[in-house]
Amino acid sequence: MLSIFPARPMKKNRLQSIRIVVATLVSLFLVIFSFLKIYQIALHETKCNHQQLQREMALISASGITDFLSHIAEDVRLLATSPYLQNMDEKNYQTFLVNFFQAHAGSNIRAIFITDENCRPLFSLPENISDYIYAVQGDSVRAHLRKEINAAWYSKVFPNKRNHKELYYSVILPVSQYPQNAGLVSGKKVIGYIGVVASFNWLVEHYVVPLSVDCYMSTWLMDSDGRLLYHSRHPEMVLRSIAEDSMDCLQCHASFNWQKRMLASDVAFGEYTVGDEPRKIMSYVPIQIQNARWTLVISSNLSDVTGVLRSKFTLLFVLVIFILALIVIAFYRLSIKWIHTDEAERLIRQKEYLHLQVCQASKLASVGELVDTVAHEINTPASIIAAQVQVIELKKLKNDIDFSEEIRIIKKQTQRISDYTRRLLSYSHNMPFKPIPCDLPKIMEECLFLLGHSFRARKIRLSKKYASDLPRPVADPSQLEQVFINLLNNAVDAIKDEGEIKIEMQPAERGGEAGISVKISDTGEGIPPEILPEIFNPFFTTKNPGKGTGLGLSISRAIVHRHGGKISVSSEPGKGSEFEVFLPLKSEGDD
Repeated sequence: MLSIFPARPMKKNRLQSIRIVVATLVSLFLVIFSFLKIYQIALHETKCNHQQLQREMALISASGITDFLSHIAEDVRLLATSPYLQNMDEKNYQTFLVNFFQAHAGSNIRAIFITDENCRPLFSLPENISDYIYAVQGDSVRAHLRKEINAAWYSKVFPNKRNHKELYYSVILPVSQYPQNAGLVSGKKVIGYIGVVASFNWLVEHYVVPLSVDCYMSTWLMDSDGRLLYHSRHPEMVLRSIAEDSMDCLQCHASFNWQKRMLASDVAFGEYTVGDEPRKIMSYVPIQIQNARWTLVISSNLSDVTGVLRSKFTLLFVLVIFILALIVIAFYRLSIKWIHTDEAERLIRQKEYLHLQVCQASKLASVGELVDTVAHEINTPASIIAAQVQVIELKKLKNDIDFSEEIRIIKKQTQRISDYTRRLLSYSHNMPFKPIPCDLPKIMEECLFLLGHSFRARKIRLSKKYASDLPRPVADPSQLEQVFINLLNNAVDAIKDEGEIKIEMQPAERGGEAGISVKISDTGEGIPPEILPEIFNPFFTTKNPGKGTGLGLSISRAIVHRHGGKISVSSEPGKGSEFEVFLPLKSEGDD
């Protein structure tokens, strides 16, 4: 019954292929999604790490600037509190200031000056400092120092009139006189101001320019009024203010909201865009010292910061896609191989099933050919039993109650029927292939028992020659019975009247492999040479229509081959035929 196999194997394979494709696509989607998620996280972490780096660099630079400005203020404070300036004696303070200026030659101090209490210049070095001193705003100085009497005042950054690229700033402190018997604060009197003019360019060169060592990083400074004091990439915009809103500025900047927010906030991060330039990330730090407040900003193009990461991820993405493609191809080919293997196994099982069905059909056909034997083997004991029953009835009429002999005969004939039917049913049953060590002579005797009436009906003599101590080959007893019965049936059919069948079993060796040789020969008509090569073909028969199926020898050969053995035939017309079955001691079907 072929219904035990899938009715539509192609549909099953198609569904399995669809599942494989869907599973592959889902896996590919998950891998790509995970990769993109990791890529986004890596970009964010890279940006944050770079902003942290910008912040640390800006803080270090701001700390250096603050310390340097404080150092200048302390130097000026030492001048302001010098005894040489207490009486504002011109000869004394000129000599003192000349010595101080010469001592700081080559530093960032470009000029030194002293004024009276109304901020009118008294003395300066160099003598012509009109380019610098105009920036000293007397009212602003006095207003600041009135509140912070001991504090330094820092001017706004201002340019050189003759060279606007030269920028300066001033640090000014009051010169105070302390009357006798007066307190240090309440009795102090401001008698003038002393200050220095320092190079802002020198300050930037030493504390800000080193921050722009990377080509994609730019630095800039703003003062509290929003004026640009320095820009590493746009020096032409120096001293321009965000409050001006000029057309030149608005060509690049849509607004200055970020810059205005910087002026009023502490350390922070941010992102912004200028015109058509790439998006930028930045960190900014305020520099607050006395009245002066500057904002130091470090910015970088986001694309430059993440460029290396993006290029590496692009290469990694291509590599991952390539590896995934190889995995998908390998998985697909492996899956197809699995499908083909499953299909091949299914076909093998189906072939084996069909072989078993054909074998079973051949068995049943053999049983059909044994119908005369079956009838005789059952009718004979049945006739004896009926005769013995009549004997019992006659004895009963004669009041003879000794039935022991008749009952013994009935039991014997009943057992004879039972044994024959049991053996016949055992032979006809469809048994699975189950190789075990077999007693070949015993199997042969079972077959001869089933065919006994056929031998007697045709007056066929049996000649048996079994070697002593035959080894037991590993084989399937049921299938060997089928082989022997097929060969014996063919031998009986080949003998028309009164003949002989010889059976020989002995150890043998074929191709270096030990086994047992079983020969069955007859004295029948023999097989013509022209049809001898065809006798093992399926459905080939020389018997009359309705008598043979043409499957006996074909199935016998398949069974012998399944056990790793060989079957051969030799025949001579008019003298008979001989079939030899060689069975190895270990069946290949047992592996």
